[in-house]
Amino acid sequence: MENISLDELTAIWQATFMEELKITYRDWNYAIYKLCSEEETCEVYEIEYKSRISKRVPKEMQNYTMEQWARFAYERNRSMAEMAWDKGIAPNEYNRLLDKIGFPFEVTALLEFNEQPYAFITFLGEGCNVSFLDELGRTFMSYRFEPSPYQNEKGNRKGYLFLYQLSLRYYHEEKDEYGDWDYDYTDYEFTPDGRVRKIEEIGDERTIYDSEQRINVESNWQKYPEFGDWLPLFEMKRWKDDELMPLTDKDNSNKFPWESDDE
Repeated sequence: MENISLDELTAIWQATFMEELKITYRDWNYAIYKLCSEEETCEVYEIEYKSRISKRVPKEMQNYTMEQWARFAYERNRSMAEMAWDKGIAPNEYNRLLDKIGFPFEVTALLEFNEQPYAFITFLGEGCNVSFLDELGRTFMSYRFEPSPYQNEKGNRKGYLFLYQLSLRYYHEEKDEYGDWDYDYTDYEFTPDGRVRKIEEIGDERTIYDSEQRINVESNWQKYPEFGDWLPLFEMKRWKDDELMPLTDKDNSNKFPWESDDE
């Protein structure tokens, strides 16, 4: 079945989002825009285990399924999040803990009716990234969640993640001389007290803008998922109508992906 366009993907979300997705633990290879097989995914887990934990995978884990590997990784990453909630992680200790405890795994969402990849979550350490895919398999938008405030910030909520960054990519119509898709981007960086910084790169011009008006960031908070409860993280529209209005152009010409043209 032919892949559907980004506009159609957005329309599907606006309709019956929760009923339209199929969840898999197969990795999404974002370098070549391809969904890995179960065998390829398990091979990646074994490589990570040998790199991070031991040169030999225990006999009882050698026949793990993708879900068993994901559960193994989930528990390790969750323990890092618990550390962040309970006492915080010192910046000079972070990399050591990430190497010792963190273990990457992915959850991929497919459209139920044609199994076109819709988005994937990457867990590593205490937080996660959610990447939404266009019809070519490229990331056009992503969210970055962390469990605790950055340095000198307040607002820790035990058991919750905060959406610190919203990233948008605008791909050029043609690939570059190396065969890669070049793109411009806009990043929005949030803080728990409602401040927002907009970083935009269009061509060779990069601008940074700090919003004068604070916004309601209650919708940025997301409960840390129990294993298997992934759908809330895949929600594209996380803010109520007009909550992000201070971040849009005065003529509202710069819409977010979840906003329809007739709004």
